[in-house]
Amino acid sequence: MKIKKLPSKFQIARNLAVDMLKNLSEVTQGKKLLLDKLEASERWEICKPCPFLVNTQCLECGCYMNIKVHFAASTCPIKKW
Repeated sequence: MKIKKLPSKFQIARNLAVDMLKNLSEVTQGKKLLLDKLEASERWEICKPCPFLVNTQCLECGCYMNIKVHFAASTCPIKKW
């Protein structure tokens, strides 16, 4: 089995920028930026056993998922939430 590596630093930065633009777009439409603690905690509980999570960083997108779970418009790169 091939061991998955993190995306390149460029790709991580691009993924972060796209995600933040999506969240800002939602805010300009009057939607909330952050989830409440319970919703964020539910997302994090889904992430924790994921084989793509190393420490708190996702091997698919490179994001620190313990932070990403708090943003309302953010999504899991493998569509778990």
